Amino acid sequence: RLDVLKRLKDLDKPFIMLLQPHIIACKYFYTLFPEDIQIMVPKKRATCYNPTLDKKNYSPHMGMWFVCYKMHLEKDFKYI
Repeated sequence: RLDVLKRLKDLDKPFIMLLQPHIIACKYFYTLFPEDIQIMVPKKRATCYNPTLDKKNYSPHMGMWFVCYKMHLEKDFKYI
């Protein structure tokens, strides 16, 4: 995951990535993206496939957030 984030930062193009909320509190994340980050939080929990557990409709215990880079949204934090 860190390699993907580094590559996206190197490209310096706007992006939206679905990540678990604890990622934004990690030192490597806020060192890599000290600014230009906005967050969108879904009002309903997203579900996905977890290959480790071989489980469909898996919902991570902390949910998932949309992390936006250089999207210039109206608000920095928004519930959607």
